[in-house]
Amino acid sequence: LKAAQRIAKVGNWELDISSMKINLSEGMCRIFELSKNNTSPEISELRELADPQDILHLEKIFSNSIKNGSPFETEIKAYTKHRKPIYIFTRVEVQQQDGHFTKLFGTVQDITALKTTQLQLEESNKKYKDLFDNMYDAMLTIGADGFFLNANEATQRILGYSIEELKSLKIGD
Repeated sequence: LKAAQRIAKVGNWELDISSMKINLSEGMCRIFELSKNNTSPEISELRELADPQDILHLEKIFSNSIKNGSPFETEIKAYTKHRKPIYIFTRVEVQQQDGHFTKLFGTVQDITALKTTQLQLEESNKKYKDLFDNMYDAMLTIGADGFFLNANEATQRILGYSIEELKSLKIGD
């Protein structure tokens, strides 16, 4: 199980709601670069690893989960103990006993590589869109079926059609 967690970059944790004591797996410690000897850190230590922009979101969903027994999943930016930025995806479920919520169980997956690629793709798409939209020359895209998919303002001006009108036409029309 430890090897699987290392390979998949996952870890898990368990929070006893009555004592607010948390226990971390070795995989969780590895993701956050925490000592494997400190599998029961204080909640405040873990809170410091969350990106400040995500703390209120985390507090809200954890509080709701403890109060209402609501499972959740979320993606956040965080930092390792050595302040290296990482992105994590976590899923949380609640254990109930005698009508009371007693424990939270969670998994954490390091999705930094995936998120970095996603952010780079979004930035590249934004640059492409800016270039496409602001070209002085006519620029358009055509689907495999021959219909216009998109056209910049220069194309619309030169051809005398709105984007909506162009999208209803095929290249041969």
